[in-house]
Amino acid sequence: MLDGKSILAIIPARGGSKGIPGKNIKKLGGRPLIDWTIKEAQKSKYIDRLMISTDSEDIAKIGSKLGVEIPFLRPLKYATDNSLGTDVVLHVMDWFKKNDSKYDYFILLQPTSPFRKVKHIDDALEITISNRDIDSLVSIQKVDQHPHWMKKINQSGYLKEYKKQSISNTNRQNLPDYYINNGSIYISKWDVFINDRSFYQKNCYPYIMDKKFSLDIDTIEDWEYAEFLLK
Repeated sequence: MLDGKSILAIIPARGGSKGIPGKNIKKLGGRPLIDWTIKEAQKSKYIDRLMISTDSEDIAKIGSKLGVEIPFLRPLKYATDNSLGTDVVLHVMDWFKKNDSKYDYFILLQPTSPFRKVKHIDDALEITISNRDIDSLVSIQKVDQHPHWMKKINQSGYLKEYKKQSISNTNRQNLPDYYINNGSIYISKWDVFINDRSFYQKNCYPYIMDKKFSLDIDTIEDWEYAEFLLK
């Protein structure tokens, strides 16, 4: 709890993964991938309840052994390649509503971000809850490849500027900063999310994270890079 506000932490971890089979429980540095997120979330000063939303009995067993609550198994319709993260969260909220529980805020922590630390979790919660005007928070990182330097191929097969205004001769230092979602931390007010069904609400606050903490494992190349960083 923080400033009298209750906080639910959700770790979404489905069993299927085309890119890396069994990814969420595959061992990274000798530990199941999901364990990296669980351990940091368990260190938080503010999280009142930590749970895993999963369709997999194997993930549920591992999560339970690590001391995390799995109050239900997620229906398969919310565990496909096309399932939206917002639907997963809304399913969790619906379950809590039916079981007479409700929280002021929730934080979503994807297990594919193993290098996120408890400092990031608690900092993000402090920022969100200390400013009541903030409805949601999403973690981001600065992009390496600036979008103003990107090109596109037109219908005739020729290379053209992605942006109408070419800046090919502009120094990087003179360009505005751009950011991309790093998939690490999502926070929202409980009631606002139910109404908006999105993290990108009217008052969505950006939480900037360094690149070294922002790796989001999606492909086997990402996995190999994570192993390289650990070494």
